[in-house]
Amino acid sequence: MTALERSRLARERLSRELRRLRTEVKMTGVAAARATGMSQSKLSKIETGLLLPSVHDVERLVSELSGTREIRQELVELTRQLHDEVEIRRVILDRGAHRHQEAVALIESRAMTSRFFQHTRVPTLLQTEAYRLAVHGNTPARGQEAVINALQVRRSHMDDLGKRFVFVLTEAVLRWRIGPAELMCGQIDHLVELSRRPSVLLGVVPWSVNMVTVAPAVPRIRRTGRHVERPDR
Repeated sequence: MTALERSRLARERLSRELRRLRTEVKMTGVAAARATGMSQSKLSKIETGLLLPSVHDVERLVSELSGTREIRQELVELTRQLHDEVEIRRVILDRGAHRHQEAVALIESRAMTSRFFQHTRVPTLLQTEAYRLAVHGNTPARGQEAVINALQVRRSHMDDLGKRFVFVLTEAVLRWRIGPAELMCGQIDHLVELSRRPSVLLGVVPWSVNMVTVAPAVPRIRRTGRHVERPDR
C-alpha cells in the first residue's frame, strides 16, 4: 500500500468516526454545526472527507458529541498525522517548483535562442503577477518566494540583447479567462508591451488555422546547438 493510499484510508476513517459520533448521540448536522461554531456546509465536508478538519475542529466536535477520552486522543492524533503528511507534500511540491525554474534558468542562460509554445495558458515568463497568482495561488508563502526569485532570474535574461526569446501561443490562451476581465486585460496589455522588446518575438496561432500536429501532453526540452525549444511550464 502506498503512502497516498494510507493517507486516504486514514482520512476516510477520521470522517467516518466523526459522523458515527454524531449519529450515535442523535444530533443533526445543523445542531452539531451550531454547537461547535462552524457552518453546516463545513461540517458536511468534514464528514464526507472533502475537508480535512483542524485539530481544534476535531477537539470541539468530539467534546460536543460526547466522545470518550480515548476516542478524543485517537482522533486528534490521527488529525495531526494527516496535517503533517499534507505539509510534507507541500514542501516537496514547493521545492520541485522552484528547482524546475532554476534548472530552466540555467538552460536559458546558456542558450542564444529559446522557443516556447503554449496552448493552454500564458507562458510563465510573460505572466503578470495577478495572472500568476490566479494560476498558482495555493502555493504556500515560502514556496511563492522561492519561485518568484527563480522567475526573476529567468526574466532578467530577456533584457540581454544578445539573446532571442520566441513565444508561440494559441488564440485560446488569450481567450481563456483565468480570472476577471480586468486581470485578463492587464495580462494582454503586458503581452503587447513585452512584444515590443528587441529580444522578444511573440506570435499567436488563430483558431481559424487547421491543426496539423498535436501538442505534447508532457512538456519536453529539446536542445539544438545553442538553441532551446520547449513547451512552457
